[in-house]
Amino acid sequence: MSSTPLLSIVIPVYREPFEIVRLLCVLSQCPNIDRTEIVIVDGDNGSSRIPTSILPVEIVSSRPGRGRQLNEGASRSCAP
Repeated sequence: MSSTPLLSIVIPVYREPFEIVRLLCVLSQCPNIDRTEIVIVDGDNGSSRIPTSILPVEIVSSRPGRGRQLNEGASRSCAP
């Protein structure tokens, strides 16, 4: 993303490959998605196999736990 995003979406995941694909497909249809930063925080060391061809996403690894993952993703986001 070349400019500052308008919004950051932090998505904590844990072994959810099919749900991630469906969510990214829905998000790809949203207005201004090109001005949105998407941070996916995987709580299982990459087991979710997150696709990067649907939308540009930043993939972060974290220990499991929704709160821990959300905090990690928020610390990596750069939207105001």
